[in-house]
Amino acid sequence: MDRRGLFTSQDKSFSVYISSQSEDLEMMMLQIAQELHANNIKTVLSADKHTMEDDTALAKKSECELMIVIRDENVREGKILLRNMGKEHQDYVALNSIMDAILLARKSLNRE
Repeated sequence: MDRRGLFTSQDKSFSVYISSQSEDLEMMMLQIAQELHANNIKTVLSADKHTMEDDTALAKKSECELMIVIRDENVREGKILLRNMGKEHQDYVALNSIMDAILLARKSLNRE
């Protein structure tokens, strides 16, 4: 994981917290993190399964602007939950639009 840069911060000004609500989805979490790193976006990965409240608190403590929540039922529907930590707004994003939504959020925060 170190070799792939999955835990290396690359952009100090914008970060995304990623949590998986199931051990079966950890590989998806790592794939999303790798794609974000390819776009110079810092990620913080949830190491354990936590409640939504715990993950939200950890994302705030890590000063992440966005939080991605990956859940089995949402993945089956082809989407993930994307939460804007500053505005405390959340919405579902199609799996094939994750990067576009994150880049748009980063741009709206003027942190590109």
